[in-house]
Amino acid sequence: MVEAAIVRPGGSSARSAIDTIARTTPLLDPAIPCEDVLRRFIDGDEPAFGVDLGGRLGYIDRATCTALFARRFGHELHARRPVASIADPAPFAAECDEDVTAVSARLVRDRPDALYTGFLLTRGGAYAGVATGGDLMHAVADTALTALEALREAQRSLVDAEKLASLGGLVAGIAHEINTPVGVALTAATQLVEEVRATREQLAQGTLRRSDFEAFLDTVEEGTGLAAMNAARAAELVLGFKQIAVDQSTDERRAFLLADYVRDIVTSLRPEYKHRPVTFDLDVDRAIVVDVRPGAIAQIITNLIVNALTHAFPRDGGGTIEIAARFALGEVTLTFADDGRGIALPVLDRIFEPFFTTDRANGGSGLGLSIVRTLATHALAGSIAVDTAPGAGTRFTLRFPAVTPEASDAG
Repeated sequence: MVEAAIVRPGGSSARSAIDTIARTTPLLDPAIPCEDVLRRFIDGDEPAFGVDLGGRLGYIDRATCTALFARRFGHELHARRPVASIADPAPFAAECDEDVTAVSARLVRDRPDALYTGFLLTRGGAYAGVATGGDLMHAVADTALTALEALREAQRSLVDAEKLASLGGLVAGIAHEINTPVGVALTAATQLVEEVRATREQLAQGTLRRSDFEAFLDTVEEGTGLAAMNAARAAELVLGFKQIAVDQSTDERRAFLLADYVRDIVTSLRPEYKHRPVTFDLDVDRAIVVDVRPGAIAQIITNLIVNALTHAFPRDGGGTIEIAARFALGEVTLTFADDGRGIALPVLDRIFEPFFTTDRANGGSGLGLSIVRTLATHALAGSIAVDTAPGAGTRFTLRFPAVTPEASDAG
């Protein structure tokens, strides 16, 4: 096998997964005639080949090659030309240790056509094989299902009743959210595989008409567009809720960007508010990096959002929730405000008491804000205050060190 390398910006930092869908095909010499490559596609089942372009990698897929020869005078124009002349000189490529969801999101953003044509796989920049868009979408679906199963296992293992209810709602909501895009993407992928098989048979039998090929291209364009949109949505959901769910079931600290994490928490809770006229205004300084227990942040914001949806706004009604954060002198100030009905003064003095609730008739446990205060003062070594008035909304102000002190981290 000829060795060549491809220069890819940024590099890879994902987990090992994409190599599970790798198809090992030879790296072609650039001088091989196109008709020989076409014969390989007709006689074999390889979806594509890498092409050595003199120190970098090119790519030629079955559909592109057969389409060239299906055109009028295609054989005369391309038969003896070297494969390097028709290979994609800048193909989409993924490192073998990249995560399938990260590859899917990047592919849909940068090269959605690769869902149809396939793409290169590299290991350390060197050619390692190819992969198809259909295989990638199936892998994304498997990853989503595996993540959901992991969430269900985490749900079963949680001891804290309030955490169990919170994560259970997240699992149920995200499972419902993911089911639709994954199902649509799988259906589109399956249809594309069948269309490719039927067109290939027509080509091999010499019965492929121009009208058949144009209809095939229309179907592929529609199918890839549908698959791309839904694969991107599924990948976005998986990437967002997977880390948050893990954080809520563990107590380990790590460093992370606060703005991205807050956004992912709000996205993961979308099933709770998507049918209500609730608007989120996020204004978290993107430069803030914290080294704390992310599960505490996730639980605090989750509980405050659920509390606002339950108490601040009329049932099935909505309003605006603002989440902002600033950093100064080693401390983060995070504010959570709603423009709802506010809190009556007799209730205000008791909102952080365990088991105190004004909504017990509708299943309120009275633990939500109690857990918020406990996490703020112990897990984050900070403080929380509330400012409210009837009819004027409610503002919670959370202050905590950007780096949790060792004593609090141990406790």
